[in-house]
Amino acid sequence: MKAGRVQVTLASAVVVLGVLAGGAISSAVVAQEADDAVGGHSQRLRIEARRIEDGRTEFGLRLHSAEGRWEGRILPARRFFPTQATTGRWLSSAPIRLQLSPAGSGAPETVFWVRITARVLAGGRLEFGLQERGIGGTWQERILPDSRFFPAVATVGRWLVSSPVTVSPPRFEGFTHGGGARSGETLVAASFRRTCAVEPDGGVTCWGAEGTRERLSTAVLDDVLTVSIGDNVGGSFHACALHGDGTVSCWGPGHDGELGQGDTADRHIPAVVPGIRDAVAIAVGSSHTCAVHRSGRVSCWGDASRGQLGDGTEDSSFSPRTVPGVREVSTIAVGANTTCVVHRDGDVSCWGWGMRTASGDTSPTAIGGLGEVASVAVGWGDACAVRTDGSVYCWPLSRTARPARVPGITDSVAVSIGDESFCATHRDGGISCWGQNNEAGQLGDGTTESRTDPVRLAGITDAVAVTVSTPSRAGEGHACAMHRDGGVSCWGANAFGQLGDGTTEPRLTPTAVQPFRGFGADEVPTDTTEFLRTWIDRVVEEREDEFPWLRSAWDHARQRTYFVDSLEGGGSARSFCHGHGLILICMSDRVVLRSLRLGTVVHELAHVYDATPQLRPPRAWGAVQLYFAVTYPDCYTKEGFGAGAELLADTMEHLVVPYGWLAYYAPPVGLADSPFDSPDCAGVSGEPTEEAEAVILAGLAGVVPDWYTENITSGAELWAAIRKAPSLRMMLNLKDEFGGFCELDWLRYPLRLDSFPPADDNQFRDGGC
Repeated sequence: MKAGRVQVTLASAVVVLGVLAGGAISSAVVAQEADDAVGGHSQRLRIEARRIEDGRTEFGLRLHSAEGRWEGRILPARRFFPTQATTGRWLSSAPIRLQLSPAGSGAPETVFWVRITARVLAGGRLEFGLQERGIGGTWQERILPDSRFFPAVATVGRWLVSSPVTVSPPRFEGFTHGGGARSGETLVAASFRRTCAVEPDGGVTCWGAEGTRERLSTAVLDDVLTVSIGDNVGGSFHACALHGDGTVSCWGPGHDGELGQGDTADRHIPAVVPGIRDAVAIAVGSSHTCAVHRSGRVSCWGDASRGQLGDGTEDSSFSPRTVPGVREVSTIAVGANTTCVVHRDGDVSCWGWGMRTASGDTSPTAIGGLGEVASVAVGWGDACAVRTDGSVYCWPLSRTARPARVPGITDSVAVSIGDESFCATHRDGGISCWGQNNEAGQLGDGTTESRTDPVRLAGITDAVAVTVSTPSRAGEGHACAMHRDGGVSCWGANAFGQLGDGTTEPRLTPTAVQPFRGFGADEVPTDTTEFLRTWIDRVVEEREDEFPWLRSAWDHARQRTYFVDSLEGGGSARSFCHGHGLILICMSDRVVLRSLRLGTVVHELAHVYDATPQLRPPRAWGAVQLYFAVTYPDCYTKEGFGAGAELLADTMEHLVVPYGWLAYYAPPVGLADSPFDSPDCAGVSGEPTEEAEAVILAGLAGVVPDWYTENITSGAELWAAIRKAPSLRMMLNLKDEFGGFCELDWLRYPLRLDSFPPADDNQFRDGGC
């Protein structure tokens, strides 16, 4: 690109925006001067509009080049003002990306975003203007050109132009956060095993555990200013997004009412929270959510068992409930079970876990020793406040303590807290981190050593937000920073892909997040079963080269796979056989899922593969089935059958999703009304053995495992092994071994032990029949 030229990229079209968060700003052109802008440069442009044949009005932009001429017209994807619109209601175009490279300055390119806004006035005229997106993600005051009105009656096809206006990249000093999980993470939010970020065009993308599913969920989101995700160490999380029109959308698990929908249902497609229309900040905890209203009041909903809703009770609420006595709030932060707010006068109040007072921890309590606070952050066991002078003060939640100043930080704008690990954003775009917990390298300084004093991270000079996760166990924390151009860098633990660099390798220093393949808004079904199928379609596509059996199982089961909200447990794959002897036919006829976790899906598809003979090589897979049956003869059997089948599926799951929770390798599973004769499997460790995985890998490759050839050398040995833990699917796969079965009239579905030949009667032909 030549110096002094502006490269413009149109943002993708998404859902049409409704009412904007604020009203019109009745000022003339109020552009920043060039020397106020980052890098000392700005862009002159004008808005253009024309009436088209169907009565709508089309809007575009033209940029003024460094050579003094007007460039080609820019037409954003969403650019048509409807023929019928509410008088006075501002509507907006799709965001337009401006990439500015100042001529001869040697300064780096600067990326910023603008959008055209318009409203119909009494009498039919249209008024139009321009908005810039600030570094914090919010749309700035509306710029209204002196010449800005489109007539009620105009010649069709004739372009009319506004007077020129000048826009500049937003100053970093103007960056404000506006809330977020543990505060500050409004543009990028890290939680246990995953990360989400607001994209420059107002969309949201996520990565890490369940990243593909989350990208399908967030594909419908538009005009997002902030995103906040919970940090539930149980591995599940809910998330919420604040939109430019003041509404809030939430999705994920809803068992405590944390989605604000008036019920406890899970939702994988974001749903607008009823009654919230004027939010200016949001924050999400482990199982509760809060929003700040434009009036300065606060509403919270979800779990209240630790007093985190702030209403003086421990009564959970499935819908937003106003926090009594809390007024004049500017921003909010939420930890797992603690909520803190900053009032407009700079004071801080907190409630929930850790806020022990004479009245308990269920009502707001003022935090003394601060004053003039700009933002607040809450982590797993600590809270911090950033004052307007850039200093940072922190205190433990576990006891009443006077906040202590963090040495060496004088120019911070926000802080994020994990579990005894802290990172602060500086006004100049730098990041400093410190803390007692750095086992995963989440302090980003190239080591895993604790640091009591903040240390600047090398290579980050343009950060606008930072976020630190709360790890479930030592060595699982990570952190991410968003850059001024919308890019993200992450560091720390990466076993779940939460750093977004395309690997699962930990990183001790910031590493750039790579682009992800997302979904279009039109690809997101409204029906949960179709959502499930669309998600698994993509998962299988992404993994089938490495795990071809997933494709086989999914193609077999897709049209018979359903989401069932009332299902007990995460999922179930039903199989059956009909016929008898040589004409027995078996298949998996129905898969139902309630949990949309990748591990659960893979586990049930493993059952499909295991139960459907035409999907796998019979002899090799029969040997696999025999191994699990005789190795775990008492594990999760039903009426004496099915030994080892659940552990076989768990092993296949572990190979595909190493981080997945293994229900049957973690005894006791504590299943209520368990369908198994013994719901526990004594002596089994938390993960498959190396031998079990080697047996599975051989069978999937069509190779008979070494275990089988070393232990089964005759029909008598095979018959004795089968008798220990009989399985119809296993016997059908091994029916041709050692000359084959002598006769199969006794082989029927369902199996009956009392119809079996005796244990000392070798049923294979090498025994003489």
